[in-house]
Amino acid sequence: MKASKIKLIPLALSLAFGMGVAAKANAEAYALSYDNIYNGQVIATVDGAAAVPGNPFLNFNTPQNSSASAATLNGTGPSNSASGTGHQDAPISIAPGSIVSPANNSFTPVGSTTLGDYSYGDALISKTQELDGTIHATNIAESNIAATGTATAAGQNASGTFLKVNVNVGADCAVHTCNVLLKFDAEPYIKAFLDALAPSGQARGVLAVSATLSNLTTGATVFNWTPNGTGAAAFGGTDLADPFSLNTSRLVTVGGGTLIYDPTGAVFGGGEPATGGFFEAITGALAPGNYELDLAASENSNVQRVPEPASLALLGLGLAGLGVATRRSKQS
Repeated sequence: MKASKIKLIPLALSLAFGMGVAAKANAEAYALSYDNIYNGQVIATVDGAAAVPGNPFLNFNTPQNSSASAATLNGTGPSNSASGTGHQDAPISIAPGSIVSPANNSFTPVGSTTLGDYSYGDALISKTQELDGTIHATNIAESNIAATGTATAAGQNASGTFLKVNVNVGADCAVHTCNVLLKFDAEPYIKAFLDALAPSGQARGVLAVSATLSNLTTGATVFNWTPNGTGAAAFGGTDLADPFSLNTSRLVTVGGGTLIYDPTGAVFGGGEPATGGFFEAITGALAPGNYELDLAASENSNVQRVPEPASLALLGLGLAGLGVATRRSKQS
């Protein structure tokens, strides 16, 4: 064997070792946020009793509903939205690497995988109270980075029911107690994972659910409810049932690990399981006027990961060694 070839052996080994360690260190960052809200109802009450629809005291206009989904991978990706009356389905948004794309409205997690990077969001309002008797909205946002890069995904639903107290009837609500009662079941889930080798990066999953009632004449917010598990999350009203938080997040940073939020033992798929928690709140007494009620639920996942510096250094040494070997080979 020639001397020049013998000199290449340790350098080639160095290159292979550097590449192997770098690839091994590229583990993953993963985040999933999911929420399923169902059996939702918005009810007019007068003097503590549910009012018959179309009553002269308090009545609702047709809701305007909207769904939105978005997904990015390393800064780029699609977004979709849909809005109007009745059911609204935002087409699934996918920024895939090498994964098999999820089906629209399957709401089934892909799961963390070292096979590739991906990000996707999906949102659907499948039931609306004026058509089906109840409100049902499902959202999912999931991201995975198996190598260097960033990914974010968001799935979001917003449902608005406009409330109107007629001026002529307003005098009646001055002497009667007119309220709006909201109730629904919810099944939230968050998972965030970051490998321990990452010197920097994060995995974050976020949930947010709120109900806001605004006076359209004055612009003032008269009621706001962000369920957080305390039983005291309603401004301008009363939190009647609030078993756990629907406004929370899980974040894993340097050092790695796994954090999960699963108060109900979530069953994925967007159906109406028996595992959800029951939530209920009522506004304070409403003065005569015109109001707008906004119900919103959103999910967000965000992951970032960079490779371990030691791995990059080894890879750099391997490449440097290859350069030296090439020069020596040419000289010989």
